[in-house]
Amino acid sequence: MSTIAIRAARDVSPENVILGLLYQQPAHGYDLRRRLNQDLGQVWHLPLNQIYNTLNRLEARGLVSSSAEPSLSGPSRRRFQLNEPGRQQFRVWLHSVTPCNIRAIRVEFTSRLYFAVDISQDLARTLLDEQLNALLAFQSQLQARLAALAPEFTPNRMALMLRVQTMAALLDWMREYQAALAPPPAEG
Repeated sequence: MSTIAIRAARDVSPENVILGLLYQQPAHGYDLRRRLNQDLGQVWHLPLNQIYNTLNRLEARGLVSSSAEPSLSGPSRRRFQLNEPGRQQFRVWLHSVTPCNIRAIRVEFTSRLYFAVDISQDLARTLLDEQLNALLAFQSQLQARLAALAPEFTPNRMALMLRVQTMAALLDWMREYQAALAPPPAEG
């Protein structure tokens, strides 16, 4: 089992997704945007200037480096590649558990699964299992808090009921994805 690190939902950032795309292969900012739109367009909506701002921040922190490449049609373009600290940050993020809320699961976990499937089906299954266990534990906590509330329909009870039902929907979605990634039955 991989090391589990749980972060806050506010930590959902495009930095790790860009690191992941560069983990797959070096690229120009425009190529990164094209791949994001093509492969993760329903997950991330990043304008080109945000991609370049993120790349500049990553380069300033030593996670990526760039080199100028001549262009036949205009000024030279910067090609970005991952440095070892960037690889390490990507791997830590890839093997972490996503915060148990719908936005983080929809954006970050879906992105992590995209990269995991690209690396290996076994890794994707492991990440799904770990995330599923985290969601089950969180759902149990929510259900215990709901059981401790008075049965009257108060805003607190209604909000907690919504969170419990949201976790149930996320668990159903995750189990469906888990079934899709199940290894084929052994021939006997």
